[in-house]
Parts: sequence; structure tokens; C-alpha cells
Amino acid sequence: MTPPSPRAQIALASHTKAARQALLDDYPFATIHLVTFCAKGSRTSELVFGWVELLPHGFPQPRSVAPARKSVRPPFEGFLFHSRTVMTGERVMEWYEDAIRGAVVTPEAIDKVAPELAGISVSSRLVREDPTWPQLGLFTGPHAQDSLNYELPFVPDWTDQPRIHRMSADPEQHLVAVATRPDLARWLANRIWIDFAVHPEWLGALAVVAPNPLWSEMHHRKLPASEDSGERSLLRFVPRPGADLKGLQIMAYERKLGMIGPVSRGRPGTASALLLAHEARSGAIGVVVHDETRGLLHASPPTPFLEAMQLTMSVASGTREMTAPTTVSPSAPQESFSATDYVDTQTRFGWEGTEDLAVLAAARRRERRAAEAFGQRWFGSDPQTAAAFIRTLIGQARTKVHIYDPYVTSLELFRFLQAVTRRTVGVRAVTSSLPFKTQPPVARERMVTELEQEEARLKEYRRGASPVEISILRGKVPPLHDRFLVIDEEIWFTGNSLATLGNRAGMIIRLPDPAPIAAELERLFRDAEPIEAYLKRTRGSHAETEPEE
Repeated sequence: MTPPSPRAQIALASHTKAARQALLDDYPFATIHLVTFCAKGSRTSELVFGWVELLPHGFPQPRSVAPARKSVRPPFEGFLFHSRTVMTGERVMEWYEDAIRGAVVTPEAIDKVAPELAGISVSSRLVREDPTWPQLGLFTGPHAQDSLNYELPFVPDWTDQPRIHRMSADPEQHLVAVATRPDLARWLANRIWIDFAVHPEWLGALAVVAPNPLWSEMHHRKLPASEDSGERSLLRFVPRPGADLKGLQIMAYERKLGMIGPVSRGRPGTASALLLAHEARSGAIGVVVHDETRGLLHASPPTPFLEAMQLTMSVASGTREMTAPTTVSPSAPQESFSATDYVDTQTRFGWEGTEDLAVLAAARRRERRAAEAFGQRWFGSDPQTAAAFIRTLIGQARTKVHIYDPYVTSLELFRFLQAVTRRTVGVRAVTSSLPFKTQPPVARERMVTELEQEEARLKEYRRGASPVEISILRGKVPPLHDRFLVIDEEIWFTGNSLATLGNRAGMIIRLPDPAPIAAELERLFRDAEPIEAYLKRTRGSHAETEPEE
């Protein structure tokens, strides 16, 4: 890569110096929240997490809090320490810049709280910074356009949209074990508002959080068109004490029906409000605020304004008293309940335009197709296509294939498990005794024999590879009704048995949040009866009884 020219290097150095000076001018005080771990017998503490909370003008000087200590039980015996230390803005900049260079020490409080604990060296495994200091990145919010969830769990809500600088780390494994231990995790969460089991990216890290230094609030209002002008955006700022807004450049852009429309620019100057005109009736409006020295201070995605509202009023017209049996049994007891009848009236307010409805309706229809992203598939009277789809899913597995289906028989079960294409893939099948119990004794004995043969054939094919785990759900009525197919880290759900999917109309869909379901399926597997024990118990007995749950 070609290095920047000497003139560009001078400009970059000048900009960097100006950005650092702006930080010193904007934040007179700061609080350092620091968590360290000291193993028993060690003279060096390790950085668990730390963040610098810069405080803009208008905030009084906060108070430091003496360090709190939490003992850590074996196998990683030691102590966790948490401190909240107040420093001047200038001194905290020096402390953080030393930390970037690898020299992390416990900070010295401006109000002389616990001075004997200041200046102690803290080891860290900081590996990268983002962005390059003293530049700061603007936090976009928890839900970015890439559909991922980014969070700053330790940052208070009043900061709104802060700028941040972060130093990521590569923590030791014992530090991970300590920080995620449930009792210690609760202790940490009560002090630094972060759960490292949920946010492991912050373990061992350092960060600077810089709230907006120029204004505490920004209000955006859309003014409707009038006889004299078209629609306009009114932006009003609530400046912080002594803040100068003259250097701000504001850009508003419109998004309507999949297009970015005209862009409006302006500067508030000495005023705390700004009017930006729109060429026509706008859709959603996004706002970007940039400062010549500080960089990007605000960026909001295109947000729609309320232009029309439909009010529905429900009025009770009467109540009906009814009774119904609690079960299908002829002797079932009756239950009584009431139902209220309502009459709805609807009233619409606001814009009555219809020119966009055709485009919006078509877009909404296409949006519904997003269900395909979760593998939503409908199968009607086509079992061959359904079976081929299931075998294709299984054939793509790289780590595990687990089938949970209480109504599938041995041959049907194994015709899917034989579709596993990698011998390293772990195979598990959980069914129930229902398919056997519905058969006469001779047929049931034949099914048990087939189950033994198919299990042996599958294990022979996979000899030396990942294990084959087959279990039978306990109880006369199995504790599982629906059917689940686990492929690696994904879980597919279907109401139909895998063996009959497509015989009658049915569907399959991939679960958007598989983790909690995976835990429940794992519990069902642990409670099930291993296939060897089941075969030994039922071989030749045709027993109708099931083991106690």
C-alpha cells in the first residue's frame, strides 16, 4: 500500500491533535470503572474489564467509590476487585493512552479515595483497537443494518448515541471460567451491568464512552406542507453549558418506496434550531450530524413519521353464559364460562393518499417470502419430495444429526439416518414405544428384530466414527408430541412425523432461536431409555407395561 504523502501526513497529524484536544475540552471529568482478578499467591492482577465514562460539561464532579472485593473459590482461587475512580479529563486521557501502550495500572482518584491502591500494575491481553485513537466511532444502536445485535450493556441510557473507542482482548481461559461462573457473574453484573456469558466480546477489554459533548437532546419534527412552502424538517437542539454549535453540519435525507430522495443540508449557526426543506411529500427521514473537529456526532436511520392513524373503538354489546364438557368422555364434568360480544367502529385520521398503495402492497407480499429464510416449506400429497428434502438437510450435516420423533418406526428412522454423508457426524435418534404398541404381538416382535438389525447395520457402517445414540422415550404416553430434526446448530420443526410428512398437507420450518429448544431436547434424551435396555426388556415379552417415569 502506498504511504500517504508528506502533506497528507501533516494533515492527518494536525487532525489527530485537534481531535485529542477536543476530547480534553469537552470532558472535564471522567469515571474509570475497573474490574481485576488476582489469583491466590500471585502478585499481579489481571484485567477483567474496564471502561472510561467521559462526563461532558454540565455534570458535577462525581465521587469515587472504594474498591469492593469478592472471593473466588477453587479451582481458580483468588479475588475479584471492582473500583470506580474519578479523574480529570486530562489525567484520564493519559491513563488510557498508557493502557493502549500496554501499561495498565490502577488509577489514582482525584478525591484521594483509597490512595494506597493506586498505581498497581495490571496485566492485560489487549490485542487490537477500533478505531485508531484518538478517533471515536459512533455507536449505531443495538440493531444495525446487518441484522446483528450489537450492545453496550454497561452504558447508561442517558448517553443516547455515544461515541466509543474499544480495545479488544484475547483473555486467558481461567479468566473466562471466573467471569462466567454464575455467582461471580451476578456479582459483576450488579456493579458493571454486564454478563460475560452473554457479552464475551468485552471480557478483558477496555473502552472509552464519550456522550455527545455539544447537546443533551435533539428533537426532530416534520412540519406539514402549507400554501407557502412544502414539507420541512425542524431540528431543535438543547445545547450543553458553554457548547458552540457553529461547527455542525447537518444533513437530512429522505427514503421513500425503496429510494433515497433529495438531500437537504444546513448549519444551525448560533441558533439552536434549523429548518430543512423537502422537495415533496417525504417518506422516512434520516439525519446525520457532523462536526468539523469531532467527526460524526449523530446518525439516525430513515425513520417514518406518523401521517395517518386509524382508531378502532370496541363497545361491549352483551355477555353470553355457556357450558361445555372438559373432555370428550360422556361422563366428563361440565365447565361454565362467559363470552363478551363487542361491536367495533373505525375512524381514520390524517393523510388519505392512495398513490403509493400498489407499490407498498407488492413490497409487503415479497416481504412475506422472507419466511423462506427460515426454511419454511409446505408439502401437500407429495411424500417423495418431503423425504428428499429431509435427506438433503441430513446430508449437509457436519457435526451432528439428531431426530426426535415419538411416532416414527425403526425402518422409517434409519432410512433418514443412512442419509448422513460424513462418518464424523454424531447421530442420535429418540423415538417412543408407541409405534410398537399399536401392532399385534407377532408384528411387534418383527419390528423389534428389524430395529436390532438396522441399529447393527448403522453402527457397522459408522465403525470408528462418532457414536450412534438411540433411545426410547419412557412412559405409556411419551413426554414429547412434536417432531424435531437437529442439524448441527440448527433445529427444524414439523407437526407431522418425519415418516409421514407429505402424506397429508404439512410443513417444516427452521426455528429462529434454537438454543432453548436444544436444551429441552437434551433433557428429554437424558431421561429416555437407551435402546439396548429397551430391547433387552421387551425381547420376546410383548409387554404392554412401560417403566415408571
